[in-house]
Amino acid sequence: MSLEGQVAVVTGSATGIGRACAVRLAQDGADIGLLDLNAEGLDETRAAVEAEGRRCEAIAVDLTDRAPLFAAFESLRASLGFLEILHNNAGGAFQSAPLMIDYSSAKAGRVGEPEDIAHAVSFLASPGASYVTGEHLLVAGGRTIH
Repeated sequence: MSLEGQVAVVTGSATGIGRACAVRLAQDGADIGLLDLNAEGLDETRAAVEAEGRRCEAIAVDLTDRAPLFAAFESLRASLGFLEILHNNAGGAFQSAPLMIDYSSAKAGRVGEPEDIAHAVSFLASPGASYVTGEHLLVAGGRTIH
């Protein structure tokens, strides 16, 4: 699905799912704005996006601090153009006990990877999802934990 000529912003894009989504959107043709606190991780994500031949701007910013966040978005708009796609991936970190799960009974038969989420984000950002509204998309490999 082509996102050629569009600009996507991905928050929480220094590692993991955010990085995978930024790279996938770049592979689909979008130029990418990256926002995260982790400057070193942002540099690595920027290199991965630029390796896909796309323009990329990375800004280390605290997403909970309104004024610097608004300034970061203005900077992205000034350098990349109109921001058409926002993937708000950033979230709070938490600690939990590891779950013991038998993934062999899941349809996918494996633990999910960040790229699995990136494929769903790519679809939702594409023209192919232009008629999709208010849906709950479960990306879980056929296994749901309650």
